[in-house]
Amino acid sequence: MDRSTESRHGDVAKVLIVDDEPLVGRALARGLSRMSNVTVVTSVSDGIDLIAAGGCFDVILCDMLMPDGGGMGFYEAVSKLGPDWTAKIVFMTGGVFSQPAKSFLSRVDNRQLEKPVPLAELMRVVSKFHETE
Repeated sequence: MDRSTESRHGDVAKVLIVDDEPLVGRALARGLSRMSNVTVVTSVSDGIDLIAAGGCFDVILCDMLMPDGGGMGFYEAVSKLGPDWTAKIVFMTGGVFSQPAKSFLSRVDNRQLEKPVPLAELMRVVSKFHETE
């Protein structure tokens, strides 16, 4: 498991980033580290394991396209852990993806961000989730 955590003190947003590209995960974590406690995992299974083990997150930034199920698989697995978890997922995509993925994204109400995500937009999304907790 390739996991990195950047901690901040005080009342900050708790963010889980699920992205199979370590450089992307680290870049997102670095950008959010001033305002958030960020945990990065590089697989769907590691993200699910963290949540199942009692992880507490305000928002989950999840890449849509990953080898071990991607955003769709993550969403389905997390939904079995409790309905509140799926509402915390924000999907990130680099663009072109399959018809099943397009259909899935049209069925769910989750926010979607297009990569590369501008830092200001990412910070706004995380702040909004943190404020509602």
